[in-house]
Amino acid sequence: MLDEILKSTKQSLIDRLSSPILGGFAVSWCVLNYRFIAALFSKDSVKETLELIDGVVFPTTWSWVSRGIIEPLVAVAIYIFLYPYAARFVYGYLRKQQQAQLSLRHKIDMDTLLTVEESNNLRADINERIGEYQSRINLKNADIEALRSELATLRVENAALVKSTVKEPPNPTVRNSELSDSQGMIIDFLGDKGGVADEEDLFRNAEGGKLVQLEMDMEELRIKRYISREEKTYGVTCKLEQAGRKIYVKRKSLR
Repeated sequence: MLDEILKSTKQSLIDRLSSPILGGFAVSWCVLNYRFIAALFSKDSVKETLELIDGVVFPTTWSWVSRGIIEPLVAVAIYIFLYPYAARFVYGYLRKQQQAQLSLRHKIDMDTLLTVEESNNLRADINERIGEYQSRINLKNADIEALRSELATLRVENAALVKSTVKEPPNPTVRNSELSDSQGMIIDFLGDKGGVADEEDLFRNAEGGKLVQLEMDMEELRIKRYISREEKTYGVTCKLEQAGRKIYVKRKSLR
């Protein structure tokens, strides 16, 4: 019970001391009555200290009222009501001066011409960076060409493999309607795209063994004249032929 009372009292004192009025009054009172504090902590006896306070620090009742109450209250009022206006004015003035200095510095930097040495150094730095970027571009172009060559080789090998597995091309008038699941997916994909699609879209999600199987399926469908392949400037397109459209309609009706 006693601990709770002490904690409550301590918290109340802290709240009161944190108040700008009470805290400012205490500080201003100590500043204005520094003689009282000096006499209070002097090494004289108690009697001499009291005589010093009554005779020197507060010789009259008015001095007690003036220095002890009125003057500290006036100081607190000035600190609370007038100081914020002065602080805002000074802060605004300082910020304006800083902005003016930055603006002047920027103007001087913009108006200052580079020396010949600085210009040469800047030009050399720019040329060095251009050379680095060009080297990176050349490396990327070499990688692209290597990938294109590898893809072309893979297509030739796949075409040869398909031709070796398919001995006789089917008769255009009598076509085999039986397709594997992967070939049917190609027919469905082209049919859903309106009969024409970029070859890149077909190969987008195919990797490794799936890529080889896709190449073989497309070559076999082309040989059977279900699809056709046309190279254009922007890439290669695959088109669903009439026989392939019939198979697409048939497969769609069975879904």
